[in-house]
Amino acid sequence: MAKRSKLKADFRNLVILVLLCIIGFETYLLYKDKKIDFKGVIPSKQIFSKKLDDISTKPVVKKTVKEQKKTVSLPVAPAVTAIKLKPGSSAKIAFVIDDWGYSIKNCHFLKEISSPIAVAILPDLEHSIDVMNCAAENNKEIMLHLPLEPHENSDEYPKDYIINTSMSPTKVDGLLEKILDKMPKVVGVNNHMGSKATEDKDLMHVIFKQLKYRKLFFVDSFVTSGSICRSLAAEMGISFARRDVFLDNKNKHDYIVQQIQLLAKEAEGKGFALAIGHDRELTMQVIKEQIPLLKSQGFEIVTVRELIKLYTQTR
Repeated sequence: MAKRSKLKADFRNLVILVLLCIIGFETYLLYKDKKIDFKGVIPSKQIFSKKLDDISTKPVVKKTVKEQKKTVSLPVAPAVTAIKLKPGSSAKIAFVIDDWGYSIKNCHFLKEISSPIAVAILPDLEHSIDVMNCAAENNKEIMLHLPLEPHENSDEYPKDYIINTSMSPTKVDGLLEKILDKMPKVVGVNNHMGSKATEDKDLMHVIFKQLKYRKLFFVDSFVTSGSICRSLAAEMGISFARRDVFLDNKNKHDYIVQQIQLLAKEAEGKGFALAIGHDRELTMQVIKEQIPLLKSQGFEIVTVRELIKLYTQTR
């Protein structure tokens, strides 16, 4: 009897030992495959702690922007409100995306979006030339996002980075020439800031004169109602268009979609419309999602140069 009890105890101990071995082996595999530390959490280096688009808007700061190796999951934006064009009618939409040059992290969108998009690049930033080459490889329009003097500015910039109204015509012409020589693939220009500069006819005359010589178009970002760019461009024979809608003054999904709805209404009303957004992952993601919907509703996504032909007919 004692012998039988001893056998049962030995068997029970053997089972317990086997279970402990299995648990130990599973724990080892979990640690090895998922890299869980001893506190049971994923190591901090695998967590994206940096917020989306947390990039300074000051070109003066020399920074090395670390590229994200993983795509951050973004919520899907709601569909554009259906705006069906009348049979036989057409409406064209152009997108200009500003502030490229700080990073190349959104360049993959230029390949993923097959429709025309104009890429407006700030000069002399760490990745200005990289973005220009990426845009060229993906057949996107390349623009210079030219820094011009605003009425108010709290940011710091390098000396002569912003073209301002106090500069002599010779200096303005020389600075613009130097910038454009570095960016030979540019086909057009739009203003970065510039509420004061675009109200100054003398300054814009100097800029337009060189653009006309180089056969470049100009898009007025239209940051002031006092802009003289439209009338001056007509006077000088400059290929010209003006922004209708800013897409992302708020970096929120619903807001950007609402602005695309407004853009569609503008295009429906006059036959064309031009939007300006910024080099942000959220903005690019929403545009990528909404372009097929715009097309399904009868809108045509065109280059800025094509839209300018329509704009010229109405001014």
